[in-house]
Amino acid sequence: RGLDYKKTIIKDYMTPDPEALMEDDPIAFAMNKMIDGGFRNIPIVDDDRKPLGIISMGCLIRYLGEYYHNEVVNLPPRPFRTETSRFSG
Repeated sequence: RGLDYKKTIIKDYMTPDPEALMEDDPIAFAMNKMIDGGFRNIPIVDDDRKPLGIISMGCLIRYLGEYYHNEVVNLPPRPFRTETSRFSG
């Protein structure tokens, strides 16, 4: 973008008062918030909204892949649904 990184201020590119999660929010809540809001990352904050960390969609996918490892690895070789052609005739 041709920015001078020595003079560029981070605040100018941050979302003011972003959506956030508490560290004890369930994973399902994080996924829902990310999908509904179109977010790839959401900050994790404490009760005073002090940042504790950040969670990304990639982190959630990795976690679910590890948690449900056996279910994913043992999926049948064919999909449960059949493909339909987009083209007719």
